[in-house]
Amino acid sequence: MKPLDFYDLAIADPHNSDPDFLEAVAKDPALAQIVAEAKENDKLFQEFISDIPEPSAEHLAAIQDICNTPALDNVTPMPKRQINRFKPYLAIAASFAIMAVSMFMLSGNNHYNHNLMDHALSHTEHGLPFAGATDTNPSLHRVNQQLAVYGAKLSNVDNVLWSAHCDFEGVASAHLVYQNHTQKVNVFLVPKSQKFDEIKAKFGNEQFDGSITELEEGYLVIVGPKNSDITSFKSNMESQLDWSI
Repeated sequence: MKPLDFYDLAIADPHNSDPDFLEAVAKDPALAQIVAEAKENDKLFQEFISDIPEPSAEHLAAIQDICNTPALDNVTPMPKRQINRFKPYLAIAASFAIMAVSMFMLSGNNHYNHNLMDHALSHTEHGLPFAGATDTNPSLHRVNQQLAVYGAKLSNVDNVLWSAHCDFEGVASAHLVYQNHTQKVNVFLVPKSQKFDEIKAKFGNEQFDGSITELEEGYLVIVGPKNSDITSFKSNMESQLDWSI
């Protein structure tokens, strides 16, 4: 097996126990990091879809309508050589992710935390033991694959330490952890399809400060350590975020 094949296998099947693959992982730190990231994302994805209710016929019909929507005429097609680089398992994984999030959004789930400020603070505290604890430093392509489910993308991920889909307290969101100078900042992209009782631009508790920016497509929620520079970080984040794709 060629070295590049091990990288494909790490993404497609990070739990593979083939001796040659395990030996390659032990000798290649970059490959080991990809395996660790793929295992973590697989774990989080399994947790995410485990709470999604069985889709009704109405929900399946709505998803089918989305899938059957014709492509826009003005979209520039991807070059053939670039298309060939994508493996079938990536398309399958993306399809499952989109379907899972779509079913959650269409389900009218009433069990989520209706207070977005409390949710963000609770999510940040809950995520301290694992979110960003291991710096996976995901690539721009990988992060934008995750954000595409929410119709968003970033122009760069220079300071992103960790990213994943989350369904904490029943609120589906993209969760990113940034390195902001000497501190870590949590960012949540929450779809507008989920309704909240109250939205405050600034909030916090004795441990964290946070801000919420209500955009046309969703909420940009930022939570950092108490007295951290949320304002300048928020400005930089907004300049890098495109939530209109």
